This record gives sequence, C-alpha cells and structure tokens, in this order.
Amino acid sequence: MFTVVGVRFLWCSKCVRNFIKINQLNYYSTMDAIKDVVIDGQGKFKYIQIEVKNKNTGEQKLIVRGTKVGYHSEILDTTQRQLRNDYDCESPGGGRILHEPEKKRIFVFGYSMSFGQPSHAKTCELIRKYYPDYTVEWSNDGY
Repeated sequence: MFTVVGVRFLWCSKCVRNFIKINQLNYYSTMDAIKDVVIDGQGKFKYIQIEVKNKNTGEQKLIVRGTKVGYHSEILDTTQRQLRNDYDCESPGGGRILHEPEKKRIFVFGYSMSFGQPSHAKTCELIRKYYPDYTVEWSNDGY
C-alpha cells in the first residue's frame, strides 16, 4: 500500500512489476552507473571496446566488454540491449583476452574480423583500474 496526495493505493503484482521495469530503465541514467570493464572471470574470450554516448546529454565514455561468444558483434548487441534506448553504442574494435586469475595476469591481443583492431593500450589502461594487482599486457599479434 502507498499514499499519493492523501490517497491510499493497494499495489497489485502487475503494478509492482511495472514499477520495477520502469526503474530498471532508469538504472543507467548516468554514465557513472555503467561499469568501464566487464569481462569473464577466466579463460580466453573475445572482447570489444565500446564507445557509449548518452543520447540526451551527449556525454560519452569508452568501455570494455569481453565474454565467450561466437562473434564480436554479439557483445555489442548484448550491451546495446542492456543500456536500452538512452545510449548509442559503437565499437572501434576488438580482439581477445586471456584471463588467468591464478597467475593474476590478463593478456590482450589480436583483432576483430567485424570491427578491426582497437588500441589495446587503452583497453589495458581501463582493465588495470579494475585489476590493480594484475599484470596486464597487450600485443597486436595473433587472432
């Protein structure tokens, strides 16, 4: 039950679901709510850089997303769905990441057939913020 301007309302389950859905749409209302780096916890997988732009404010930032998928474009599609319609997402490139948590090592390398090769140095710079006790290295070699 809730009150608006002195009138009490009883929430049905459908109303609660709609309220949650509306508030989830607003979850990414600021760039700070979007994590700079989200990658798998271990193994070798594809990654892309994504330039995210808020359609309303024009604010922009570069983020990194990496996971086991068939194609780099799947990562971009998933990220765009998660951010909903408030943001434009474009990828300047991608490659692969080898994440070895037991060695505290992340190695960034290769390129994306779909998006090309980004600046792996920028990727590593972002990853180091999230994994400060790791050795994070890169190479333009490999696929």
